[in-house]
Amino acid sequence: MDTRHGNLTREDVIQAFEEAVQQGQSLLSFTDHDHRKMDRHVDKVWSMIDEVSNEFQDVNFRHATAIEGIRAVLGMDAPYPPKLNAEIEEIEGKTVLSVGSQNDIFGPQPFLALKTKSGNYIWQNFDRPDTSIWTYTFDFHTLPIDSIDRIGVAANSPNGVTDVLRINPDQKKVERRSLNIDRD
Repeated sequence: MDTRHGNLTREDVIQAFEEAVQQGQSLLSFTDHDHRKMDRHVDKVWSMIDEVSNEFQDVNFRHATAIEGIRAVLGMDAPYPPKLNAEIEEIEGKTVLSVGSQNDIFGPQPFLALKTKSGNYIWQNFDRPDTSIWTYTFDFHTLPIDSIDRIGVAANSPNGVTDVLRINPDQKKVERRSLNIDRD
């Protein structure tokens, strides 16, 4: 709202209500991404929705987060995490990070980020030696493991649940956090 382009308009709100009438459901979503106070922008959107809803008395609507709305409109099953697992091991004199997933992930591979002990952040790609695992080898072609402070691995399930692994390579300790999972 109130940006240079892509602003939500009354016509967009009307289109969402018309789609709900024609197709039985619709999703209207908006965001505000800068550092301004958002309250007046949210009020402006709700004012448009309230105004247009008076013209569509037979359409019920509800407030939901974007991910809840997408799951509902697309009829997605109950959300589940990828259930990532990771292990650092020595293989043939090289340190190898192996990552697996108990469930399908969205996309070809998890995201891999490395934080060096000097404070730099580096994004890397995994290798895929077979269909059930991704690996990253720390050696003279990449980075030595002793230069790494933290390793971050993340992947999404097809229904939008994110697993994030935070790995301390010195202690070989793995912490997991799942995001966008229902809060029932």
